[in-house]
Amino acid sequence: MCCALALTATAAPAFGRGPEAAAPSSECAPQERLHDGFFARVETGLALFRARARQPSAFPERTAIRGLGQSTTLAVGSTPAPGLVVAGSLWAARLDPTFYEHGQSRAPDDDSVKLTWARLAALVSYYPDPRRGFHVDASAGLALAVESDEKGNPLEPGFAGPSAALSLGHDWFVSTELSLGVSARATFSRVARSHDGQRESLRPEMLELSFAYTYH
Repeated sequence: MCCALALTATAAPAFGRGPEAAAPSSECAPQERLHDGFFARVETGLALFRARARQPSAFPERTAIRGLGQSTTLAVGSTPAPGLVVAGSLWAARLDPTFYEHGQSRAPDDDSVKLTWARLAALVSYYPDPRRGFHVDASAGLALAVESDEKGNPLEPGFAGPSAALSLGHDWFVSTELSLGVSARATFSRVARSHDGQRESLRPEMLELSFAYTYH
């Protein structure tokens, strides 16, 4: 609307001058697509999980866990400098596990047995060129993990410990602020718990491929 008014206001003087006088104001140019301001991202993807385990309370003792499942991430933040995003993120995954007992695999007979993971972290995302979609992300925070039994009930206590992740991704603008993208993430954690007077630990490594919906 503002562009239409600007063109109307300049139309009359332009009739008596050269054609260059009728050029529209630069304010009428389409808005540039740029990664700046408020930031919100939702991701959903596939997670591949493996962990070295030390669980002496299990019989036979567990030595490793493998798993596959779906992950979801929500991140909200802002852009304090061009291309630099600082945000808080909440990540969760629900995995179908396979347990290893002294090298022998044992898949649960009941589908109710799951591993549920969550991570609350600080996120830094950097776009080398804010006009384009390639970005590098790093996050660090607290990871929590709970195993459910054959009835779907959580086994207490859960695991907790530090976690860090690094990812590469690319977004494609579909409107001035909204973009769709893909990302690949590697996550490393060390979680532990005390169970029946014994310390148990997991050292998980996780790879994810995700689709992302970003408002930025």
